[in-house]
Amino acid sequence: MEDEKSENLKVSIITPLYNCQGLLDETIKCVIRQTYKDWELLLVDDCSTDFSAKIAKKYEAEDKRIKYIKLNENSGAAIARNTGLQLARGRFIAYLDADDLWKEEKLERQINFMLKNRYELLALDNIQILF
Repeated sequence: MEDEKSENLKVSIITPLYNCQGLLDETIKCVIRQTYKDWELLLVDDCSTDFSAKIAKKYEAEDKRIKYIKLNENSGAAIARNTGLQLARGRFIAYLDADDLWKEEKLERQINFMLKNRYELLALDNIQILF
């Protein structure tokens, strides 16, 4: 499968969507603002009934790195993540939930750390609640 991966594309970001219209815009913007630009964002819609699809399609039309995928039936976040994983073309995989935000340098720092230390897998968790 490695030979199918793009040599230039480094990170596939997988975001499952389900009725997340209120937060989705900011989540997508936090990916676009990343200092590390070599990514694709796979927005996998688990049959949302709100305006999530409209928001996702708007960004897909504006940025070729963003792809909108709709599941045929509501199947849950795990199926949405696995569908994204099957379609991913990057060397690295990152998961971003539709109600989460990343700091602008998140991908750059993480990729540099992984390459420097020759890590194949890295798990991070950072919770910051802002009111």
